[in-house]
Amino acid sequence: MKRNKIMAALLAALLILGMAVPGSAEVRKSTMSIVDAQELTPAYAADDVFNVLLLGNEYEDGTSGQGKPSASSSKAVKARDQGLPEIMAYHTDAVMVLSVNKTKGKINLISIPRDTMVYVPGVYGVYKLNDAFNCASSVREGISRAQDAVRWLLGGVKIDAYVFVDMGALTKLATVLGGVDFDLEVSYKGTSGRNYSAGRQHLDGVGIMDYVRARKNIDSNDQNRTERGRKMISAIIQKLWGNWELISQLWETANGGGINFYTNIEGGDLAALYQAVQGLSSREVGSYMLNGDYGTHTTCGDFQFRILDQDNRIRVLREVFGIEAAPLPYISQRYVKWLFRGNGDVTEGADITQNRYANDGFDYIKHLRKGQFVMAFAGNVTNPTASQKAALADFEMIYNDFLEAFESASAKVEDGDYRAAIPTPLRKNYERSLQALAEEVGYTESLNFTHGHFWEQDYAINQYYQIDWR
Repeated sequence: MKRNKIMAALLAALLILGMAVPGSAEVRKSTMSIVDAQELTPAYAADDVFNVLLLGNEYEDGTSGQGKPSASSSKAVKARDQGLPEIMAYHTDAVMVLSVNKTKGKINLISIPRDTMVYVPGVYGVYKLNDAFNCASSVREGISRAQDAVRWLLGGVKIDAYVFVDMGALTKLATVLGGVDFDLEVSYKGTSGRNYSAGRQHLDGVGIMDYVRARKNIDSNDQNRTERGRKMISAIIQKLWGNWELISQLWETANGGGINFYTNIEGGDLAALYQAVQGLSSREVGSYMLNGDYGTHTTCGDFQFRILDQDNRIRVLREVFGIEAAPLPYISQRYVKWLFRGNGDVTEGADITQNRYANDGFDYIKHLRKGQFVMAFAGNVTNPTASQKAALADFEMIYNDFLEAFESASAKVEDGDYRAAIPTPLRKNYERSLQALAEEVGYTESLNFTHGHFWEQDYAINQYYQIDWR
């Protein structure tokens, strides 16, 4: 089983790298990221705006005194099995963009809930925002993936810089900060074991982390935790305002080694940004969130996606960046429902399968990607025979028809047609043609198209199927 997945993954890599396939010049590439990896659209740029991506990784390396992740945890094991640093198996559960608008004299902070459904530029499949970082083989590449996913959500706006830290590093930096004075909305118990009472009080480094990570006796859903993190960042900005000495101490600690801290901001850039901020007309920090709901149709297997409120997203982009963005396609509740459950084939006289994971969107995607794998394999055949060429040419035409039918069905679902499906005759013809091509070229990997409950671990659906989403 493992060998089969590795083989298929290698074929997928060949496809992504653009391996030539004889006779495949007419094979069409989909404009949907869920089928074919898409490039990010050109960045929207404004000279008077400086945007910093803030990423907080859930990994805790023990520097906070709250313990190190268990070496036997599924995430740690998966990282080691893949030859990756442990932190690469953990997620960026805090995602914010700090935007400094020098012309308007305003700082805005935009937070994005971690469970937000996204398509990651350069990667095929569907992911949650906090998993974009894991679609990589190094921390720097993971940061780049997360940055591109955020830019996709923000209509292509440029990201000028990033700051990435893990939870242990955040606690250490919060301690150097000396804590903050803060109004707690409710009483609760922190992850450190401390109890906190509602009202104005001083929070030290541990207190800050307890607040942003609180789960007991407090509304701890994804969106509320995100809002608390945004409030805390605003409070920290207020404390740092005009205090270059304290900023320098934090910078020295962050870059001193021993903690997971990554940034592309140089010391000179930090000083320039500090000067620009001090010249702003207001110390008020604008607070925004790309919010959304889980809804009743957004459960896929063991996971729920948060579906963006499109009207809110468009309003935030207009107010913060001055751009008019179009709604993002294929992230609606109805589309998520169709991907995982579908409604079967509704063609008159159709042979309706009893398999609950067949004839839904993910099943169709597996048809397409398995076809891509076999075409890539066929492209590596040395001196193909006439019958092999004919089988490939026949399948290429049917592949295009199937892709067109999938895109048409997807559009119908987006328009509200929950019963959209690919006609059985086309699906059967596709499967016969693909099987014939596989036999002609000696492709022996499985051509099973159903996906099962754990769809996210299927290499024919998600390019980075090894991610532990828990």
